[in-house]
Amino acid sequence: MRTRKLFMTTVGGVAAAALLVAGCGSSGAAKSNAPAGAGAAGPAAGSAAPAGASPTRPPLPVASGPVLHGIIHAGEDYRYQAQLISADTSTALPGVPVPAGKTAVLIRVKVSSDPVDRTGIAPNHQSLAIKFPGCSDCSWMEYASPTVPESDLLEGTTMGRTPEALGKMEANMQYYKYFWQFVPEGTDLSSAQWCTTSTLPAEVQCAPLGKVTPLTAHLAADDLH
Repeated sequence: MRTRKLFMTTVGGVAAAALLVAGCGSSGAAKSNAPAGAGAAGPAAGSAAPAGASPTRPPLPVASGPVLHGIIHAGEDYRYQAQLISADTSTALPGVPVPAGKTAVLIRVKVSSDPVDRTGIAPNHQSLAIKFPGCSDCSWMEYASPTVPESDLLEGTTMGRTPEALGKMEANMQYYKYFWQFVPEGTDLSSAQWCTTSTLPAEVQCAPLGKVTPLTAHLAADDLH
């Protein structure tokens, strides 16, 4: 049986109420950033870069497939758009306890305001869900990492991170973040979908999760906390 509680948060000085449904998801926050050492190696230690040379920048994650459009109801309506980068499974996410008999489905998503030329609010773990046949309570994701601006990835720093819960997004900026959800081990995800969430069915959008493979990318605890 689900229990419900009402919490209040403030976005830009405006009180916002959100209805939490304890069930498939639980709140949490984590960090997300480009893997350490991404990109080509720079000049050898102690040597100076050639005059006029541009610093090496890590490649940005590539998103593909349908773009989902969601709405966050927080006193007022804030629209966002999201596109999938990757979907993986793991029973050993660094720094993340995975319950016995469960597997974590980890997705990485590129997000921005909708339209992108306005400021907005970043989706949190309650804004997305993974749905698959036989799932009776796929309300939302279990956890989500902080929202990392594209500028931080380009600069190789994470100083500009926004809060995970209802974090603000600047206009004309792309952001990246991880979401994960625990599913029973052995779950057939071949027809799974990732979806926006809403109490209004007409606002929910879904797209195929696509190919889901065991996680092979290097992640550290700092990437998810």
